Amino acid sequence: MLETLKKYAENQGIEDNYPKKKYITKKKKALMEQSNANNQRF
Repeated sequence: MLETLKKYAENQGIEDNYPKKKYITKKKKALMEQSNANNQRF
């Protein structure tokens, strides 16, 4: 029973982190593209 709960908790942790990571990566990408666009203007 305890093992199952531990595994469940670990899986939940992974699930919680996944969308956040994806969001951060997306945000970083957008910022990079924005700065590239700014650099090309000059």
